[in-house]
Amino acid sequence: MKEISKIITKIAVFYLVIAVISFGYDHTSANGMTISDKMDAEVKFVVYPNGTVGLSSKGNYTPAYPMIGPTFQVKAQLGKSADKYNALINTTLTVPPEEASQFPYNATSATMTTQYSNNMANTKLNASVILCDLFGGDLRGFPFNSTDFSIVGNYTNQKFNGTITIHLVPGFSLGDIDVNFEGNLTKVTLRDSVKVFYNYTLPIPGFPTLNETTLNGFLMMYNSTIPGTGVGSLYNMTRGMLTCTTFNTTLTPIDSNSARVSFLVIIQGDLIQFLVNTSMGSGVPSIPPSDMYSIMNATVYSVKSGEFAMSYSKTARKLDLQATFTQNLKEYWDANIKTLPNTYPPELRPYITLMLNTTYASVYSSTEKTTYSNGQMKYEGNYTLAEDLNAEINHIKNTYIDMLNATMPGSKWIVTTAKDTDVDITNLRLNFNVDNTSQRWDFEGIKAAPPIDRINATSFMLEKFFNLTSALPGGGPEPPTQDEKLKLTVQGESNGTHTVTLHIDPADPNKVPEPDAFADGNTMIWNNQSISKLRRLIFRVWEGHAETIFNPASVTPSNPYTIDAKQTANCTLIINGISKSATLSVKNVTAPTGVGALPGAYKLLGNYIQITSSVEDITVNVTIRTYYTTEQLSALGLDENSLKMFYWNGTANQWVAVETQVNTSEHYARATINHFSAWVLLGQPVPPLWEQPWFLISIAVLVVVVVIIIAVLVLRRKKQPPQTKETSGQ
Repeated sequence: MKEISKIITKIAVFYLVIAVISFGYDHTSANGMTISDKMDAEVKFVVYPNGTVGLSSKGNYTPAYPMIGPTFQVKAQLGKSADKYNALINTTLTVPPEEASQFPYNATSATMTTQYSNNMANTKLNASVILCDLFGGDLRGFPFNSTDFSIVGNYTNQKFNGTITIHLVPGFSLGDIDVNFEGNLTKVTLRDSVKVFYNYTLPIPGFPTLNETTLNGFLMMYNSTIPGTGVGSLYNMTRGMLTCTTFNTTLTPIDSNSARVSFLVIIQGDLIQFLVNTSMGSGVPSIPPSDMYSIMNATVYSVKSGEFAMSYSKTARKLDLQATFTQNLKEYWDANIKTLPNTYPPELRPYITLMLNTTYASVYSSTEKTTYSNGQMKYEGNYTLAEDLNAEINHIKNTYIDMLNATMPGSKWIVTTAKDTDVDITNLRLNFNVDNTSQRWDFEGIKAAPPIDRINATSFMLEKFFNLTSALPGGGPEPPTQDEKLKLTVQGESNGTHTVTLHIDPADPNKVPEPDAFADGNTMIWNNQSISKLRRLIFRVWEGHAETIFNPASVTPSNPYTIDAKQTANCTLIINGISKSATLSVKNVTAPTGVGALPGAYKLLGNYIQITSSVEDITVNVTIRTYYTTEQLSALGLDENSLKMFYWNGTANQWVAVETQVNTSEHYARATINHFSAWVLLGQPVPPLWEQPWFLISIAVLVVVVVIIIAVLVLRRKKQPPQTKETSGQ
């Protein structure tokens, strides 16, 4: 039920370990030259105000010598919608060319699909293989070159029945041989009748010509040896697991050249035990036979129904298999949950038991498809997971850490820190590729919540978390070592109301090395530094949106530094110049302490914007853009053309306007400022209709038009000649 949770967890943890603590191994060649593995990796830590850390990484590991074996690619991603998680896994495995050209890789194709929901899995299998000589055996002889055959059957609740059909065996029959079988897990019955022709040489090396005498001899031999428990019996051959209780044959002559043989065979015994012993072979099993029996028994009983068909064509030497079956996976899991831990070494069993018996998440539904053809196998899995996946992840993580510590003890503080660090893989994206020359990985979307080393109410460190790689299992050196490259990026992030900035204490005797580069968005970058060197990095939490300008000399009008605070303060600061390194904080406030009333008829558009600097004696040249919407203008009844930026002058105790440009197409007001304080965007109400210039002009124009029209009508009337009797028709 929760296998997919464990698979995803192991993938995430495994590749995180690769990215964070991978280190090379030295190889010495025959001539004494030292050849090292190589690694080029990047790890990014995004730190949030509550101390959680987003993790992402990409890299390339190149061993000193080519690796032998198949290549594979893994792609996985997780997402959450409402109360369900969705997991997608795609894997491609490619067999090496020299092996792909050999049997069975070059002769096999298969497709298997499984649909799972409501504890029931429905599986369909289609496979085919073209037989060839294998392990020195000659598969071109009898019976592979002599006949076609097929097996069809049904299975329902531990009972099965079907037919084995053999087509045209030379010397035995000119028609089909149909062997009907039926049974359950303790009894199998086979029955049929076969028409046999005499004086044929069978296509079996060393087999005598068949006649009535030799046929009777064979039947008597089989009847006297196979049943019972003697030498040569089925009981003897299967070491007591199966017994042939009935072996009845009847020979009925048809004519001098043929006869009909009818037979009834009944076999009894524990078929599951027979399968267990056959599969485990004669070697020392890694799984106790009793536990293997329980596992196989649970597997068989959990299968509720099925259909299968197998056929062989002697012309193409092709074997085809089709099967469908329905399995209750809950029954399978419940039956095996006590047995599975016994398949592990005794010292690990308590941890495996704890891992399996505590469940926080389960597979709600899934679709799986596996295909193989031409030396390449592809797997596609689409899973819907229910309940608390992250609780499942952390339970497995903590149990796994305890298991590792029991078998390979480490420092207590490392174990405690690792267990106290909760992991969230809700948005995991993973790519992993392995070929003969390299291993490449790329993942993002993991969040960790490590223990916080609090400095004060607004500052903290993650000293234990960043120090985890200082003591690797087995005592290996912390990366990067020789022939390794490691790029570390740490970024302070915002949660919408608060922002993290990075700080290095210059007075700290164990201070963090100076970064090799700074990037926008509170980001520091180190090249070829170990992760533990960042353990004393200080994270400061600011209200609103804050960013630190580390290199003021690089900020110029041609290379401005932009602080985008639209999400938190509805404004943007474009820094054209700044005299000192400083952290600038931008936040929305309802009304700054000590400010007076707004001037005149102006109304506030949006909120007050409080801009502060961590350094008081600082000179700046900043363009501020404050954004608004047409809906805000309409709700307040403000004239867009009247918008103006104001700042609060505490000395004069008044709001002071600054020159403002309004972009009516993109809806923002822009002003150039040279200091930080409380800023507002104000606007005046739209004047009444009769006070607006356009309205007065329109009225004036309308009056003029009316006057002109009246004048024209009067002039036309005056120009008409007086009417006489003749013109009037009188």
